[in-house]
Amino acid sequence: MHHEHLILCALAIEASWVRRLLPRESVRARILQTGPGPDNAERVLDEIDLTVYTSVTLFGVAGGLAAPAGTVVVPSRVINEAGEEWEIEGGDEGITLLGADRILRSVEEKHAVLQATSAHAVDMESHAVAKLAMARGIPVRIIRGISDGPNDTLPAGVERWTKANGGLSFVPLLTDIARKRVSIRELRQLQRNTAKALNAAGSRLAKMLR
Repeated sequence: MHHEHLILCALAIEASWVRRLLPRESVRARILQTGPGPDNAERVLDEIDLTVYTSVTLFGVAGGLAAPAGTVVVPSRVINEAGEEWEIEGGDEGITLLGADRILRSVEEKHAVLQATSAHAVDMESHAVAKLAMARGIPVRIIRGISDGPNDTLPAGVERWTKANGGLSFVPLLTDIARKRVSIRELRQLQRNTAKALNAAGSRLAKMLR
């Protein structure tokens, strides 16, 4: 079956959000769950023929460097920490997204990276997706809901809670709860913030696909 759009999501929760949204929008699209990070994104894109799609959209959550939690970032420019950059057609003018190879967990890290890059938000896949898709002549769109703002700290060990395929890794999460490395209150707040971010990003995705 030919799909007009390819929608990439790093995490299972992001892909599930898109699957619930698309039936209402009657859009012919293929949804791929890549797993977190640039290496996983590159691996998935290398395994498929991008030329059969009219566009590639990267959808999901990101961390805010200047953008507050609950808002949506649709960048017109993607950069990485090596100084490379990619212009994204159709993005919001003046909005920059940093693609990093690691999670920026602390407020101090976020503030330092903001000062160094002036990026509005940070994720771990946009630089890989932009580089590969644009090299093959496929238009790229990126929609990121901000799940943690500039002054929000992510729980210690959060990177261990996700499997390589983007699914939830229950054993490390439950271990951190049992050892009181993370509280139920922190988890509930993270869940609320993520849901708010995905709702906002989903609304923007629906408008973009119409």
